[in-house]
Amino acid sequence: APMTEPSASRGPTPNQTTGSLIMLAMQHFGLLTDRNGRQHCIDRTAGKWLCRCPWADQHRSDPRQTMGLLDNSTVIYDSTANGDDGGFDCKHDGCRDNGRKRDAADVLRWARFKGCPLPDRASFGSGEASEQSKPSGKPSGKPKIAVRQADIAGMRDAAIAALRSRADIYVRDWELVDLTPNGSRAIPADHLMAVLSEVATWVSYSRNEADQLVEKPAKVPRDVVGAVLKAASWPGIAELKSIVRHPILLGDGRLITAPGYDAESKLLFIPDEAFSIPAKPTRDEALAAKDRLLRYVRNTNFCDSRGPSSWLAFVLTLAARHAFPTAPLFGFDAALAGAGKTSLVKIAYGLIHGDLPQLGAPVVKDDAEAEKRLPMWGKQALVCWDNVKEIFASPVVDGAITAGKQNVRCLGRNEGLLVDLTGTCWAMTGNNLAVGDDAASRCIITRIQAPTTRRYDFAVDDVAFYRAQRSLAVADALTMLRAFIVAGMPQKEDVPYCRFVEWSRLVRQTLLWLGLDDPVGGEIVDTNLEAKAAALRAIAQWQMSKLTEEERQARGLDAYECCFYAGDLDMSFLKLRSEDDEAYRLRRAVADALGAVYGRKIANTIHVGYALGKLRDVRLPLTNGQGHVVFS
Repeated sequence: APMTEPSASRGPTPNQTTGSLIMLAMQHFGLLTDRNGRQHCIDRTAGKWLCRCPWADQHRSDPRQTMGLLDNSTVIYDSTANGDDGGFDCKHDGCRDNGRKRDAADVLRWARFKGCPLPDRASFGSGEASEQSKPSGKPSGKPKIAVRQADIAGMRDAAIAALRSRADIYVRDWELVDLTPNGSRAIPADHLMAVLSEVATWVSYSRNEADQLVEKPAKVPRDVVGAVLKAASWPGIAELKSIVRHPILLGDGRLITAPGYDAESKLLFIPDEAFSIPAKPTRDEALAAKDRLLRYVRNTNFCDSRGPSSWLAFVLTLAARHAFPTAPLFGFDAALAGAGKTSLVKIAYGLIHGDLPQLGAPVVKDDAEAEKRLPMWGKQALVCWDNVKEIFASPVVDGAITAGKQNVRCLGRNEGLLVDLTGTCWAMTGNNLAVGDDAASRCIITRIQAPTTRRYDFAVDDVAFYRAQRSLAVADALTMLRAFIVAGMPQKEDVPYCRFVEWSRLVRQTLLWLGLDDPVGGEIVDTNLEAKAAALRAIAQWQMSKLTEEERQARGLDAYECCFYAGDLDMSFLKLRSEDDEAYRLRRAVADALGAVYGRKIANTIHVGYALGKLRDVRLPLTNGQGHVVFS
């Protein structure tokens, strides 16, 4: 929107009002627009404009403005519609100067001191601050730190104490971070030096010829900057777990809707749009919200009635991830490509986060490599493995899903790092997904068929669509959960066991309370059971073929045992001289069956050993019903 023309004033500056001068200052420093370059006039009659506060870094409760966002708490008036000369108003708790609320005079004094060429006299345009325009002699309120080369520790502690006044500096993952329009980052040393020069007055002392102590301005020592960055702790500086863009539901049922930092959860709520969620929603409101969310996937051809419930569980998990320490991995499976597996992930993520998810590479097979990626995964709202072709099995990933927090070794250093994964959701897609034994109880698999029509209500990759729908979708998801909490969280008994207790108590029981099928009821118990059965039968047939009929009768099938070592299986693809056609067929059948269990082609004895390890303690009946195959 265009600026209004400055109105005449009887003040000291010809043809300017207080409001128009502030408008010029805000334009000069780029404080009148958000990070997208847009201006916001909230009352054109009164000439009321949103702006960023010059002291935004001191807004202790709500640091949105330090990230390039505007909010209704800081405004300027550029006309006399209210019967005055315009002015400045900031309602943030940190916008104070020695206990006095900052006003228009403070803004203009600050602007002139920073070099803004405001018109106020014949010498306008010089860009220099006159004596009248410089800050008054009032105490600045900043601490004074004496530079003493022999006291690095003392200066470090004083610098850390001074940093407490900054609302845009936090501790995250054991390092100092500050806020940018794109989120948090490890604060660079040069920027920290500039910040320290703002939050404290640095001075040095010397004696003159009369042996009097003289105070002089000093620079921030670079040794102090390094000491602050590498400190073992930063007392008084808030710990930041994550930045969240939509209202936050916590485990105790509390819903955070006010922007700013929540000390209990250590979450920073920085909304990028307005959300409206009923304070005490009813079950009828929750049912209506459920129906609205399911409309986004009404063209999906789910294989069973659990499908919609499982997808809704995924949506609710994305919306309320900080309400429970751990959550299951959601898998979307189909027999053929093109059924819409990845679309289900994109729709759920887009509705909650207003963007498309990052689809990861195939499953990491190397545990050491997976461990290296944990710190990166801990900063992601969703980790999604797309188009998984092999067996999904990784001890590191299994532990990350169920533990919530993992200790990993820092790269290049012999020390550990605690990675917080309590804000991360997990998903995967694939055709005929195969899940390892340990991962099976950590997954909720939703299977779909090819759609009956290719016509959809919206483009799955349309980011603009998700951003337009996001505020309503987030409100619907949180309305469902809040209605269940308001109703007292009634728990349905006699449901299958779920290892994610807190998640089950909230998300799963919410869906059951609304009359949906249990999303946990059809998870995979052992995807590899059929392959294991085939491998054991192949081994049994191969070993028994080496026995004579008399030996078989003497031992008896029920009590038959044999020792089988990895080295016993010759991996040659050629028929051995000692083999006939049937013996060769049985040996190759064992190799192929073990390859199905291992998840890749058996190439050497080590591979055979890994495959045999997966067969421990498996007991399967023989096809003839005369005994069992047991491997121990």
